[in-house]
Amino acid sequence: MDTQIVISLLILAFVSCGVVYDVELSPQGRKLHSRRYRWRRLQNWFPMGIAYAAFYMARYNVAAGNVSTVRNQLGFSSVYMGWVLSAGSWAYAISSPFTGQITDHIGGRNGMIVACVGAALCNLALGVIFLCNGSFLVKHILFILFYAANVLMQGFGTSAVVKINAAWYLASERGVFAGIFNVMLTSGYYLSLGTGHTIIESLGWAYVFIIPGGALLTMSIVILAFVKSTPADTMPPNCLPTQIAHQAMSSGDKMEEEVLTPKQQMKQLLKSYTFLGYLSALFFLCWARDGFLNWFLSFFDDVRSAPLTSSDTAIIGGAWTIGGFVGGILCGWISDAVFKSDRIKPIFIFSLLQAVVLGIIYFVSATCSVVVLGALTFLSSVFILGNYTLLSYTVPTDLPQDIAAGATGIMHAVGYFSTGLSSAVMGNVIVGAGYFVWVMSLIVASVLSGAFVKLGSHFSKYSTRHKAGASEPTTDASEELSISSESFDGDFTMMETPKAANASRSV
Repeated sequence: MDTQIVISLLILAFVSCGVVYDVELSPQGRKLHSRRYRWRRLQNWFPMGIAYAAFYMARYNVAAGNVSTVRNQLGFSSVYMGWVLSAGSWAYAISSPFTGQITDHIGGRNGMIVACVGAALCNLALGVIFLCNGSFLVKHILFILFYAANVLMQGFGTSAVVKINAAWYLASERGVFAGIFNVMLTSGYYLSLGTGHTIIESLGWAYVFIIPGGALLTMSIVILAFVKSTPADTMPPNCLPTQIAHQAMSSGDKMEEEVLTPKQQMKQLLKSYTFLGYLSALFFLCWARDGFLNWFLSFFDDVRSAPLTSSDTAIIGGAWTIGGFVGGILCGWISDAVFKSDRIKPIFIFSLLQAVVLGIIYFVSATCSVVVLGALTFLSSVFILGNYTLLSYTVPTDLPQDIAAGATGIMHAVGYFSTGLSSAVMGNVIVGAGYFVWVMSLIVASVLSGAFVKLGSHFSKYSTRHKAGASEPTTDASEELSISSESFDGDFTMMETPKAANASRSV
Protein backbone atom coordinates (compact mmCIF):
# COMPACT_ATOMS: atom_id res chain seq x y z
CA MET A 1 0.00 0.00 0.00
CA ASP A 2 1.23 3.53 -0.77
CA THR A 3 3.08 5.20 2.12
CA GLN A 4 0.90 8.31 2.00
CA ILE A 5 -2.27 6.22 2.22
CA VAL A 6 -0.96 4.28 5.23
CA ILE A 7 0.03 7.43 7.11
CA SER A 8 -3.23 9.16 6.18
CA LEU A 9 -5.22 6.21 7.54
CA LEU A 10 -3.16 6.26 10.74
CA ILE A 11 -3.85 9.95 11.24
CA LEU A 12 -7.53 9.36 10.47
CA ALA A 13 -7.57 6.64 13.14
CA PHE A 14 -6.18 9.09 15.73
CA VAL A 15 -8.82 11.67 14.81
CA SER A 16 -11.64 9.08 14.83
CA CYS A 17 -10.64 7.83 18.27
CA GLY A 18 -10.69 11.39 19.55
CA VAL A 19 -14.16 11.99 18.13
CA VAL A 20 -15.59 8.76 19.58
CA TYR A 21 -14.04 9.45 22.97
CA ASP A 22 -15.41 13.00 23.14
CA VAL A 23 -18.93 12.07 22.07
CA GLU A 24 -19.50 8.61 23.58
CA LEU A 25 -16.74 7.63 26.02
CA SER A 26 -15.72 10.71 27.99
CA PRO A 27 -16.86 10.10 31.60
CA GLN A 28 -17.09 13.82 32.30
CA GLY A 29 -19.06 14.54 29.14
CA ARG A 30 -21.49 11.68 29.74
CA LYS A 31 -22.04 12.80 33.31
CA LEU A 32 -22.65 16.45 32.46
CA HIS A 33 -24.46 16.42 29.13
CA SER A 34 -27.07 14.55 27.14
CA ARG A 35 -26.03 12.58 24.05
CA ARG A 36 -27.93 15.06 21.91
CA TYR A 37 -25.87 17.93 23.29
CA ARG A 38 -22.57 16.04 22.81
CA TRP A 39 -23.38 15.25 19.18
CA ARG A 40 -24.47 18.84 18.54
CA ARG A 41 -21.21 20.28 19.78
CA LEU A 42 -19.34 17.75 17.61
CA GLN A 43 -21.03 19.47 14.65
CA ASN A 44 -19.53 22.64 16.07
CA TRP A 45 -15.89 21.78 16.75
CA PHE A 46 -15.26 19.18 14.04
CA PRO A 47 -15.68 21.63 11.12
CA MET A 48 -13.48 24.12 12.98
CA GLY A 49 -10.85 21.42 13.48
CA ILE A 50 -10.82 20.64 9.76
CA ALA A 51 -10.62 24.35 8.96
CA TYR A 52 -7.71 24.79 11.35
CA ALA A 53 -5.87 21.85 9.78
CA ALA A 54 -6.39 23.65 6.46
CA PHE A 55 -4.91 26.78 8.08
CA TYR A 56 -1.77 24.78 8.83
CA MET A 57 -1.71 23.49 5.25
CA ALA A 58 -2.01 27.09 4.06
CA ARG A 59 0.74 28.23 6.47
CA TYR A 60 3.39 25.52 6.06
CA ASN A 61 2.92 25.07 2.30
CA VAL A 62 5.94 27.32 1.78
CA ALA A 63 8.04 25.09 4.06
CA ALA A 64 6.93 22.06 2.02
CA GLY A 65 8.42 23.65 -1.10
CA ASN A 66 11.50 24.99 0.64
CA VAL A 67 13.88 22.45 -0.93
CA SER A 68 16.64 23.12 -3.43
CA THR A 69 14.92 21.45 -6.41
CA VAL A 70 11.76 23.55 -6.04
CA ARG A 71 13.66 26.75 -5.24
CA ASN A 72 15.83 26.31 -8.33
CA GLN A 73 12.78 25.76 -10.55
CA LEU A 74 11.19 28.92 -9.22
CA GLY A 75 14.40 30.94 -9.22
CA PHE A 76 14.13 31.62 -5.48
CA SER A 77 17.13 31.64 -3.15
CA SER A 78 17.24 30.34 0.42
CA VAL A 79 17.59 33.92 1.61
CA TYR A 80 14.43 35.00 -0.21
CA MET A 81 12.40 32.03 1.07
CA GLY A 82 13.55 32.94 4.57
CA TRP A 83 12.17 36.45 4.14
CA VAL A 84 8.84 35.09 2.86
CA LEU A 85 8.48 32.94 5.98
CA SER A 86 9.52 35.88 8.16
CA ALA A 87 6.91 38.16 6.62
CA GLY A 88 4.14 35.75 7.58
CA SER A 89 5.36 35.32 11.15
CA TRP A 90 5.88 39.03 11.76
CA ALA A 91 2.47 39.91 10.28
CA TYR A 92 0.91 37.45 12.74
CA ALA A 93 2.94 38.82 15.67
CA ILE A 94 2.04 42.45 14.98
CA SER A 95 -1.65 41.80 14.33
CA SER A 96 -2.43 39.24 17.05
CA PRO A 97 -3.60 41.76 19.71
CA PHE A 98 -5.95 43.43 17.21
CA THR A 99 -7.39 40.29 15.62
CA GLY A 100 -8.36 39.04 19.07
CA GLN A 101 -10.15 42.27 19.95
CA ILE A 102 -11.97 42.36 16.60
CA THR A 103 -13.09 38.74 17.03
CA ASP A 104 -14.46 39.58 20.48
CA HIS A 105 -16.47 42.38 18.85
CA ILE A 106 -17.88 40.50 15.83
CA GLY A 107 -18.34 37.12 17.52
CA GLY A 108 -16.57 33.78 17.31
CA ARG A 109 -18.36 32.30 14.29
CA ASN A 110 -17.99 35.49 12.25
CA GLY A 111 -14.31 35.65 13.21
CA MET A 112 -13.82 32.09 11.97
CA ILE A 113 -15.55 32.89 8.67
CA VAL A 114 -13.40 36.01 8.20
CA ALA A 115 -10.28 33.90 8.82
CA CYS A 116 -11.32 31.16 6.38
CA VAL A 117 -12.40 33.49 3.58
CA GLY A 118 -9.47 35.88 4.03
CA ALA A 119 -6.81 33.15 4.10
CA ALA A 120 -8.54 31.36 1.20
CA LEU A 121 -8.51 34.44 -1.02
CA CYS A 122 -4.83 35.09 -0.25
CA ASN A 123 -3.88 31.52 -1.14
CA LEU A 124 -5.99 31.48 -4.29
CA ALA A 125 -4.38 34.78 -5.31
CA LEU A 126 -0.93 33.23 -4.84
CA GLY A 127 -1.99 30.25 -6.94
CA VAL A 128 -3.10 32.54 -9.77
CA ILE A 129 0.12 34.57 -9.52
CA PHE A 130 2.27 31.46 -9.96
CA LEU A 131 0.11 30.17 -12.81
CA CYS A 132 0.52 33.40 -14.76
CA ASN A 133 3.64 34.38 -16.68
CA GLY A 134 4.13 37.79 -15.10
CA SER A 135 7.15 39.84 -14.13
CA PHE A 136 9.62 37.96 -11.93
CA LEU A 137 10.08 41.03 -9.70
CA VAL A 138 6.32 41.46 -9.31
CA LYS A 139 5.99 37.79 -8.30
CA HIS A 140 8.70 38.30 -5.67
CA ILE A 141 6.85 41.24 -4.15
CA LEU A 142 3.36 39.76 -4.33
CA PHE A 143 4.51 36.45 -2.85
CA ILE A 144 5.70 38.19 0.31
CA LEU A 145 2.64 40.46 0.55
CA PHE A 146 -0.02 37.79 0.02
CA TYR A 147 1.70 35.20 2.21
CA ALA A 148 1.95 37.75 5.04
CA ALA A 149 -1.73 38.65 4.58
CA ASN A 150 -2.61 34.94 4.57
CA VAL A 151 -0.98 34.29 7.94
CA LEU A 152 -2.40 37.53 9.36
CA MET A 153 -5.96 36.49 8.43
CA GLN A 154 -5.47 33.16 10.18
CA GLY A 155 -5.11 35.10 13.43
CA PHE A 156 -8.87 35.70 13.44
CA GLY A 157 -9.35 31.92 13.49
CA THR A 158 -7.04 31.49 16.47
CA SER A 159 -9.15 33.76 18.67
CA ALA A 160 -12.43 32.43 17.29
CA VAL A 161 -11.64 28.77 18.01
CA VAL A 162 -10.78 29.50 21.63
CA LYS A 163 -13.83 31.70 22.13
CA ILE A 164 -16.30 29.20 20.64
CA ASN A 165 -14.93 26.03 22.22
CA ALA A 166 -14.80 27.66 25.66
CA ALA A 167 -18.53 28.41 25.36
CA TRP A 168 -19.41 24.78 24.57
CA TYR A 169 -17.17 23.04 27.12
CA LEU A 170 -17.20 23.38 30.87
CA ALA A 171 -13.92 24.06 32.65
CA SER A 172 -13.71 20.48 33.93
CA GLU A 173 -13.95 19.10 30.37
CA ARG A 174 -11.51 21.36 28.58
CA GLY A 175 -8.26 19.65 29.49
CA VAL A 176 -9.06 16.39 27.70
CA PHE A 177 -10.80 18.18 24.85
CA ALA A 178 -7.72 20.33 24.24
CA GLY A 179 -5.71 17.17 23.54
CA ILE A 180 -8.38 15.86 21.16
CA PHE A 181 -8.66 19.15 19.31
CA ASN A 182 -4.88 19.51 19.05
CA VAL A 183 -4.80 16.14 17.23
CA MET A 184 -6.92 17.70 14.50
CA LEU A 185 -4.80 20.83 14.37
CA THR A 186 -1.55 18.90 14.17
CA SER A 187 -2.85 16.81 11.27
CA GLY A 188 -2.44 19.99 9.24
CA TYR A 189 1.32 19.47 9.41
CA TYR A 190 0.90 16.33 7.35
CA LEU A 191 -1.40 18.04 4.85
CA SER A 192 1.43 20.46 4.07
CA LEU A 193 4.72 18.68 4.80
CA GLY A 194 3.62 15.13 3.98
CA THR A 195 1.67 15.78 0.78
CA GLY A 196 3.28 18.98 -0.49
CA HIS A 197 5.96 17.17 -2.52
CA THR A 198 3.33 15.04 -4.27
CA ILE A 199 1.20 18.08 -5.08
CA ILE A 200 4.18 19.94 -6.54
CA GLU A 201 5.31 16.93 -8.59
CA SER A 202 1.89 16.05 -9.99
CA LEU A 203 0.16 19.43 -10.30
CA GLY A 204 2.75 22.16 -9.84
CA TRP A 205 3.88 24.73 -7.27
CA ALA A 206 0.76 26.90 -7.66
CA TYR A 207 -1.47 24.13 -6.33
CA VAL A 208 0.08 24.05 -2.85
CA PHE A 209 -1.82 27.35 -2.52
CA ILE A 210 -4.90 26.61 -4.62
CA ILE A 211 -5.82 23.38 -2.78
CA PRO A 212 -5.81 24.82 0.78
CA GLY A 213 -7.49 27.96 -0.58
CA GLY A 214 -10.32 25.89 -2.01
CA ALA A 215 -10.56 23.84 1.18
CA LEU A 216 -10.85 26.97 3.32
CA LEU A 217 -13.57 28.44 1.12
CA THR A 218 -15.50 25.19 1.41
CA MET A 219 -15.07 25.13 5.19
CA SER A 220 -16.30 28.72 5.48
CA ILE A 221 -19.62 27.54 4.00
CA VAL A 222 -19.74 24.53 6.34
CA ILE A 223 -18.98 26.75 9.35
CA LEU A 224 -21.70 29.19 8.29
CA ALA A 225 -24.17 26.30 8.15
CA PHE A 226 -23.28 24.35 11.30
CA VAL A 227 -21.15 26.33 13.76
CA LYS A 228 -22.75 28.41 16.50
CA SER A 229 -20.80 30.71 18.80
CA THR A 230 -22.60 29.49 21.93
CA PRO A 231 -25.09 26.73 22.81
CA ALA A 232 -27.71 29.43 23.39
CA ASP A 233 -27.55 30.29 19.68
CA THR A 234 -28.98 26.90 18.72
CA MET A 235 -30.89 25.73 21.81
CA PRO A 236 -33.64 27.41 23.85
CA PRO A 237 -32.58 28.33 27.42
CA ASN A 238 -34.75 25.61 28.99
CA CYS A 239 -32.93 22.95 26.91
CA LEU A 240 -29.42 24.03 27.86
CA PRO A 241 -27.47 21.87 30.33
CA THR A 242 -27.70 23.46 33.77
CA GLN A 243 -23.96 24.00 34.09
CA ILE A 244 -23.67 25.64 30.65
CA ALA A 245 -26.57 27.99 31.38
CA HIS A 246 -25.04 28.91 34.74
CA GLN A 247 -21.66 29.44 33.09
CA ALA A 248 -23.23 31.87 30.63
CA MET A 249 -25.03 33.79 33.37
CA SER A 250 -22.00 33.98 35.66
CA SER A 251 -19.61 35.16 32.97
CA GLY A 252 -21.00 38.67 33.26
CA ASP A 253 -20.22 38.77 36.99
CA LYS A 254 -16.62 37.76 36.37
CA MET A 255 -16.19 40.60 33.90
CA GLU A 256 -17.15 43.06 36.62
CA GLU A 257 -14.04 42.25 38.64
CA GLU A 258 -11.29 44.85 38.57
CA VAL A 259 -9.27 44.58 35.38
CA LEU A 260 -5.86 46.15 34.91
CA THR A 261 -5.37 48.49 31.98
CA PRO A 262 -2.93 47.37 29.25
CA LYS A 263 -0.40 49.92 30.54
CA GLN A 264 -0.69 48.60 34.10
CA GLN A 265 -0.40 45.02 32.86
CA MET A 266 2.74 45.86 30.92
CA LYS A 267 4.35 47.51 33.94
CA GLN A 268 3.63 44.52 36.17
CA LEU A 269 4.84 42.04 33.56
CA LEU A 270 8.12 43.85 32.98
CA LYS A 271 8.73 43.86 36.74
CA SER A 272 8.22 40.09 36.92
CA TYR A 273 11.51 38.21 36.55
CA THR A 274 9.48 35.00 36.34
CA PHE A 275 7.66 36.30 33.29
CA LEU A 276 10.85 37.59 31.68
CA GLY A 277 12.47 34.19 32.23
CA TYR A 278 9.58 32.34 30.59
CA LEU A 279 9.42 34.93 27.81
CA SER A 280 13.09 34.30 27.02
CA ALA A 281 12.51 30.54 27.14
CA LEU A 282 9.67 30.84 24.66
CA PHE A 283 11.78 33.00 22.34
CA PHE A 284 14.47 30.33 22.13
CA LEU A 285 12.01 27.44 21.93
CA CYS A 286 10.21 29.06 18.97
CA TRP A 287 13.59 29.72 17.35
CA ALA A 288 14.44 26.02 17.64
CA ARG A 289 11.00 24.76 16.65
CA ASP A 290 10.41 26.83 13.53
CA GLY A 291 14.08 27.03 12.64
CA PHE A 292 13.96 23.24 12.37
CA LEU A 293 10.45 22.87 10.95
CA ASN A 294 10.89 25.38 8.12
CA TRP A 295 14.30 24.07 7.01
CA PHE A 296 14.55 20.36 7.84
CA LEU A 297 13.25 19.21 4.44
CA SER A 298 15.75 21.53 2.76
CA PHE A 299 18.54 20.05 4.91
CA PHE A 300 17.57 16.43 4.24
CA ASP A 301 17.22 17.11 0.51
CA ASP A 302 20.65 18.76 0.29
CA VAL A 303 22.76 16.34 2.35
CA ARG A 304 21.40 13.01 1.13
CA SER A 305 22.82 11.36 -1.98
CA ALA A 306 19.43 11.39 -3.73
CA PRO A 307 16.72 14.08 -3.53
CA LEU A 308 13.72 13.37 -1.32
CA THR A 309 10.88 11.50 -3.03
CA SER A 310 7.16 11.83 -2.35
CA SER A 311 7.33 8.66 -0.24
CA ASP A 312 10.24 10.12 1.77
CA THR A 313 8.42 13.36 2.55
CA ALA A 314 5.29 11.39 3.46
CA ILE A 315 7.28 9.40 6.04
CA ILE A 316 9.04 12.48 7.43
CA GLY A 317 5.88 14.63 7.47
CA GLY A 318 3.87 11.80 9.01
CA ALA A 319 6.53 11.24 11.67
CA TRP A 320 6.47 14.92 12.64
CA THR A 321 2.67 14.93 12.76
CA ILE A 322 2.29 11.78 14.87
CA GLY A 323 5.14 12.95 17.10
CA GLY A 324 3.08 16.07 17.76
CA PHE A 325 0.08 13.89 18.71
CA VAL A 326 2.19 11.87 21.13
CA GLY A 327 4.32 14.71 22.48
CA GLY A 328 1.45 16.91 23.59
CA ILE A 329 -0.12 14.08 25.59
CA LEU A 330 2.93 12.03 26.65
CA CYS A 331 5.03 14.90 27.99
CA GLY A 332 2.14 16.17 30.08
CA TRP A 333 1.49 12.67 31.43
CA ILE A 334 5.17 12.19 32.30
CA SER A 335 5.28 15.49 34.14
CA ASP A 336 2.26 14.42 36.22
CA ALA A 337 3.12 10.75 36.81
CA VAL A 338 6.91 10.93 37.16
CA PHE A 339 7.54 14.48 38.35
CA LYS A 340 4.37 14.88 40.47
CA SER A 341 3.01 17.79 38.37
CA ASP A 342 6.31 19.69 38.52
CA ARG A 343 6.49 21.20 35.00
CA ILE A 344 9.92 22.80 35.32
CA LYS A 345 12.03 19.64 35.65
CA PRO A 346 10.55 17.88 32.59
CA ILE A 347 10.81 21.04 30.48
CA PHE A 348 14.48 21.33 31.39
CA ILE A 349 15.14 17.64 30.69
CA PHE A 350 13.14 17.65 27.46
CA SER A 351 15.06 20.72 26.30
CA LEU A 352 18.34 18.86 26.73
CA LEU A 353 16.96 15.76 24.99
CA GLN A 354 15.67 17.98 22.21
CA ALA A 355 19.18 19.36 21.72
CA VAL A 356 20.67 15.84 21.67
CA VAL A 357 18.17 14.58 19.07
CA LEU A 358 18.78 17.60 16.83
CA GLY A 359 22.51 16.92 17.00
CA ILE A 360 22.02 13.26 16.10
CA ILE A 361 19.81 14.23 13.16
CA TYR A 362 22.54 16.47 11.80
CA PHE A 363 25.25 13.81 11.95
CA VAL A 364 23.31 10.79 10.62
CA SER A 365 20.87 12.31 8.09
CA ALA A 366 23.20 11.91 5.12
CA THR A 367 23.66 8.15 5.50
CA CYS A 368 20.76 6.68 7.51
CA SER A 369 17.68 5.09 5.96
CA VAL A 370 14.51 7.11 5.52
CA VAL A 371 12.83 4.98 8.19
CA VAL A 372 15.53 5.92 10.72
CA LEU A 373 15.24 9.54 9.62
CA GLY A 374 11.50 9.35 10.22
CA ALA A 375 12.06 7.87 13.69
CA LEU A 376 14.45 10.70 14.59
CA THR A 377 11.99 13.27 13.23
CA PHE A 378 9.29 11.65 15.37
CA LEU A 379 11.47 12.00 18.49
CA SER A 380 12.31 15.61 17.71
CA SER A 381 8.60 16.38 17.35
CA VAL A 382 7.76 14.65 20.64
CA PHE A 383 10.31 16.75 22.53
CA ILE A 384 9.84 20.05 20.67
CA LEU A 385 6.03 20.12 20.52
CA GLY A 386 5.67 18.41 23.90
CA ASN A 387 8.02 20.96 25.39
CA TYR A 388 5.99 23.75 23.85
CA THR A 389 2.78 22.39 25.37
CA LEU A 390 4.34 22.22 28.83
CA LEU A 391 5.83 25.70 28.57
CA SER A 392 2.52 27.26 27.53
CA TYR A 393 0.89 25.43 30.46
CA THR A 394 3.45 26.58 33.04
CA VAL A 395 3.37 30.34 32.48
CA PRO A 396 -0.01 31.26 34.03
CA THR A 397 0.42 28.96 37.03
CA ASP A 398 3.31 31.13 38.23
CA LEU A 399 1.81 34.52 37.43
CA PRO A 400 -1.03 36.43 39.10
CA GLN A 401 -4.37 36.03 37.37
CA ASP A 402 -4.75 39.75 36.72
CA ILE A 403 -1.73 39.75 34.40
CA ALA A 404 -1.97 36.22 33.00
CA ALA A 405 -4.02 37.27 29.96
CA GLY A 406 -1.64 40.08 29.14
CA ALA A 407 1.27 37.67 29.51
CA THR A 408 -0.27 35.28 27.01
CA GLY A 409 -0.73 38.04 24.45
CA ILE A 410 2.84 39.27 24.80
CA MET A 411 4.27 35.75 24.63
CA HIS A 412 2.16 35.10 21.54
CA ALA A 413 3.72 38.11 19.81
CA VAL A 414 7.26 37.34 20.99
CA GLY A 415 6.97 33.72 19.88
CA TYR A 416 6.04 34.74 16.35
CA PHE A 417 8.67 37.47 16.31
CA SER A 418 11.24 34.79 17.14
CA THR A 419 9.84 32.55 14.40
CA GLY A 420 10.15 35.36 11.86
CA LEU A 421 13.64 36.26 13.00
CA SER A 422 14.82 32.65 12.76
CA SER A 423 13.43 32.34 9.23
CA ALA A 424 15.20 35.50 8.06
CA VAL A 425 18.49 34.57 9.72
CA MET A 426 18.45 30.90 8.70
CA GLY A 427 18.17 31.69 4.99
CA ASN A 428 21.31 33.83 5.17
CA VAL A 429 23.15 31.45 7.50
CA ILE A 430 22.58 28.38 5.32
CA VAL A 431 23.86 30.18 2.22
CA GLY A 432 26.82 31.82 3.94
CA ALA A 433 27.94 29.31 6.57
CA GLY A 434 26.17 26.03 5.81
CA TYR A 435 23.96 23.73 7.83
CA PHE A 436 26.43 23.23 10.69
CA VAL A 437 25.82 26.76 11.96
CA TRP A 438 22.09 26.21 11.40
CA VAL A 439 21.95 23.11 13.59
CA MET A 440 24.26 24.64 16.22
CA SER A 441 21.86 27.57 16.59
CA LEU A 442 19.00 25.09 17.13
CA ILE A 443 20.97 23.15 19.74
CA VAL A 444 22.06 26.27 21.62
CA ALA A 445 18.50 27.66 21.50
CA SER A 446 17.15 24.37 22.91
CA VAL A 447 19.57 24.47 25.85
CA LEU A 448 18.90 28.16 26.52
CA SER A 449 15.15 27.50 26.50
CA GLY A 450 15.54 24.99 29.32
CA ALA A 451 17.94 27.26 31.20
CA PHE A 452 15.60 30.27 31.11
CA VAL A 453 12.63 28.17 32.25
CA LYS A 454 14.72 27.07 35.21
CA LEU A 455 15.68 30.68 35.88
CA GLY A 456 12.07 31.87 35.69
CA SER A 457 11.04 29.13 38.11
CA HIS A 458 13.78 30.19 40.52
CA PHE A 459 12.45 33.75 40.64
CA SER A 460 8.90 32.45 41.03
CA LYS A 461 9.86 30.41 44.09
CA TYR A 462 11.83 33.34 45.51
CA SER A 463 8.87 35.67 45.02
CA THR A 464 6.50 33.15 46.61
CA ARG A 465 8.72 32.74 49.68
CA HIS A 466 9.12 36.51 49.99
CA LYS A 467 5.37 37.12 49.82
CA ALA A 468 4.64 34.29 52.24
CA GLY A 469 6.92 35.86 54.83
CA ALA A 470 5.38 39.29 54.42
CA SER A 471 1.70 38.37 54.37
CA GLU A 472 -0.85 36.20 56.08
CA PRO A 473 -1.14 32.53 55.18
CA THR A 474 -3.08 31.90 52.00
CA THR A 475 -6.64 30.65 52.15
CA ASP A 476 -7.87 27.49 50.52
CA ALA A 477 -9.57 29.57 47.86
CA SER A 478 -6.29 31.17 46.82
CA GLU A 479 -4.74 27.76 46.25
CA GLU A 480 -7.47 26.54 43.94
CA LEU A 481 -6.91 26.45 40.22
CA SER A 482 -9.42 27.31 37.54
CA ILE A 483 -9.10 26.08 33.99
CA SER A 484 -9.12 28.70 31.25
CA SER A 485 -8.77 28.43 27.50
CA GLU A 486 -6.06 30.39 25.79
CA SER A 487 -4.89 30.63 22.21
CA PHE A 488 -1.19 30.16 21.83
CA ASP A 489 0.61 30.05 18.50
CA GLY A 490 -2.45 28.98 16.69
CA ASP A 491 -3.06 25.97 18.96
CA PHE A 492 -5.97 25.40 21.27
CA THR A 493 -4.21 25.10 24.62
CA MET A 494 -5.91 24.58 27.96
CA MET A 495 -4.08 26.17 30.87
CA GLU A 496 -4.57 26.50 34.61
CA THR A 497 -4.66 29.99 36.05
CA PRO A 498 -4.64 30.88 39.73
CA LYS A 499 -8.03 31.79 41.08
CA ALA A 500 -8.21 35.03 43.03
CA ALA A 501 -8.47 34.59 46.76
CA ASN A 502 -11.64 36.60 46.90
CA ALA A 503 -13.27 34.92 43.96
CA SER A 504 -16.85 33.90 44.33
CA ARG A 505 -17.29 30.34 45.54
CA SER A 506 -20.89 30.10 44.38
CA VAL A 507 -20.04 28.67 40.95
